[in-house]
Amino acid sequence: MAFFDGKNMDRLPRGLAPESVLKHRFGDWVSRPWLDRAAFGSLTWFFPLSRLWAAANMAGGDPDRFAAAVPFAGDDGPEGWLLDQALHGVRSAQRRYTRIQDEWERVYFGGSARAAGRLVEAELERRTAGRIWMATRGLMAPILSNDGIPPVRWQTPVPDALLAELAPMLTDPAAFYAPPDPLPAIECSHKVLGPEGLEYWLRFPSKDGETAWAKVYEPEEPADRLPTAILCHGLCVEQELWGTTAGIPHALIRQGVRVISPEAPWHGRRMRAGFYGGEPLIATAPRGAPDLFRAALSEIATLTGWARGQGSHSVAIGGTSLGALTTQLAATKARDWPSALQPDFLLLVTTSGSLRQVAVDGELGEAFGLDEALRKAGWTDELLQAMSPLTDPDDRPVMPPERIVMVLGREDSVTAFDEGRSLAERWKVPADNLYIRDQGHFSAAVGVIHDDAPLRQLHDMMMKAG
Repeated sequence: MAFFDGKNMDRLPRGLAPESVLKHRFGDWVSRPWLDRAAFGSLTWFFPLSRLWAAANMAGGDPDRFAAAVPFAGDDGPEGWLLDQALHGVRSAQRRYTRIQDEWERVYFGGSARAAGRLVEAELERRTAGRIWMATRGLMAPILSNDGIPPVRWQTPVPDALLAELAPMLTDPAAFYAPPDPLPAIECSHKVLGPEGLEYWLRFPSKDGETAWAKVYEPEEPADRLPTAILCHGLCVEQELWGTTAGIPHALIRQGVRVISPEAPWHGRRMRAGFYGGEPLIATAPRGAPDLFRAALSEIATLTGWARGQGSHSVAIGGTSLGALTTQLAATKARDWPSALQPDFLLLVTTSGSLRQVAVDGELGEAFGLDEALRKAGWTDELLQAMSPLTDPDDRPVMPPERIVMVLGREDSVTAFDEGRSLAERWKVPADNLYIRDQGHFSAAVGVIHDDAPLRQLHDMMMKAG
């Protein structure tokens, strides 16, 4: 049964999003470093809670499989009626979401035209099912009292074996990050009106063998030479499952820019079995980063080519946090890509020139316990630095410095401010394009919603280029 009666609706409502609030004075109060302290306080329980939730998804209602997937320290883990009810609730919500997602795909990617009301109804049902499934994390909260619940299910590789395996890639990163040839065929869903214009989805085979997904927002009456911005999200951000548009720069859409929002590998509908969204990147570090970046860069190239084929005279790539780390790497590796796949502009919000810094020295790595896991497996700073050809941007992005916009927070303790500023200096980013704010990692990202000057700068540059 549907949770919404969408039959009399011909336009999607806005997803859960704080933009209307953050654009006003309240946003100035929110986008301050206190937000970062609050966010980090919540991560101390959110990651272990998510580990329990991922184990419950894997267990299929079986307490023994659940305990094996955590694992618990000291004893055999919790048991009894409360656990049985929690596992049942997670399993039911997961099955319901899978069923509704399958029906959503039939509706949106079916060959025949669909009435607007049916498209709206199917999407609202999917959003509701996704939120309910994600919210069943709360069913696992009573189990958090058990000591020793890890934030991730560690699968840290041994240094010698991984470096030997990656040796050919480390000596030839260009080949490792080469785009697919030919580009995969992209399926486009039926289009539906949303609050800012048209909304639809793209899907295509990813380089890692799964299905890549991206949502597209574009003006209701797009121009012939519509510029496109491909904007990537951060770690553990899953907009499609939570039904939110937080982080989507609606100002760009309203100003005549098509925005493509890809789902990162291992997130959302691409969640790996037995893990929560984004967890494999940390659990398999330092192997996870090259694997994720390779798939993501291939998809950025594919989406850039698709946008060119749709008539875009200019294409920007960018993102926040993990999205920034991903797209800045794409900006340098794209020098070796065909010209049609090379982005023209770059937007980086809270970034660092060193992934080792983020993993070992950053506060998010500390919240995961990543530094300790790496040290236990034998990884030193020198060995981690040997991975940098596959994880860090070099000094020659494909676009000129005047086409790069960066937003950095002086109080950023995740992607350290000094590392981000050093990258800006190496890349000679003009002062007018460098937005340095008295904010932290999360507050700087939220601050772009409140004060969208960086987005307006990107928009103006893209329009002048056309």
